[in-house]
Amino acid sequence: MQFVAQTIIGLEKEAAIEIEELISVKAKKLIPGRLIFDTTEQNAKELIYMTRGLIKVYELRQQLEFTDKEHLVKEIDAGEIEDPFVVRCQRDGEHEFQSIEAEQEIGEKIYESGHKVDLHSPKTTIIVDIMGKKAFVGIDLTPKELSKRDYRIKAHPKSINACLAYLTVRYSGWTKDKKLLDPNCKDGLIPIEAALWACNVPRGYFEKQHYENWDKKIDKQKLDITAADALLPNVRSAEINAKLAEIKKQIDFRKIEIDWLDLKFEKESIDFIITSMDFEDKLFKRAEYLLAKTGKILMISKRPEMASGKFKLVEKLEVMMSKGKYFLLTFKR
Repeated sequence: MQFVAQTIIGLEKEAAIEIEELISVKAKKLIPGRLIFDTTEQNAKELIYMTRGLIKVYELRQQLEFTDKEHLVKEIDAGEIEDPFVVRCQRDGEHEFQSIEAEQEIGEKIYESGHKVDLHSPKTTIIVDIMGKKAFVGIDLTPKELSKRDYRIKAHPKSINACLAYLTVRYSGWTKDKKLLDPNCKDGLIPIEAALWACNVPRGYFEKQHYENWDKKIDKQKLDITAADALLPNVRSAEINAKLAEIKKQIDFRKIEIDWLDLKFEKESIDFIITSMDFEDKLFKRAEYLLAKTGKILMISKRPEMASGKFKLVEKLEVMMSKGKYFLLTFKR
């Protein structure tokens, strides 16, 4: 069986590595933000339970190119399905129709072929995944977006997507034996995702259905991760989220002004600084003292450049999400 996994555009490589680690199959880039792989339905379900870097997974039934909405509706064929069903459409690109229009007309076509519809409690969700003039039709295995985290009840308005946080940590090259600092942690997403990954905690661990063979691999070892923020309410929010994620003991939560960072840590003691910032501040100046000689600073920003003082921008990666464009900026001495 073929499956498609949706991830963040620009970080497909990291998502493909995760898929291979978890279910021992190779995934390849289908189009930006989509990976395709062959496996069993059981493996796909276990991948959904474990993954931190995927947004959606569906069984691929059909690939097609279309010219307009009428052509799309005419060519759609999802194959055999279990009733009742619902159609969900997601689009990326410029089109002369809205997603809801495509859902209604495709749904009507399938209904007229003898199937039953249920918009609220369907047994089958048919996904029509459109990018430009290409459409991928499948059976959605993840009606709830996997980027949602059950532990995240204290969300910061300027926080980032959980998948982006996790994949950025992977992209940075951080490993669990290295010291990680997020000096602008907001609701704690980057440190929490790093700790959950390091401790092998499944994404779906807090949901109703469990896979005991994966749960047995959880290893809540000692980690050197610090979640810091200048605002005490942010630190408290991060602590609450980490407690709900059952990973609070693996993270050191601290209220620290960026101006005081170099007084709170030993010289060259931090291996990785990973954070989300859009504004100029004194972080790079403090990092001259904090960062190990071989260390990295990775900024998630909506700006493509930053005044980085003595640090050199060694890599810039553009990533795309529904909320817009971000840049992953990597700095070294």
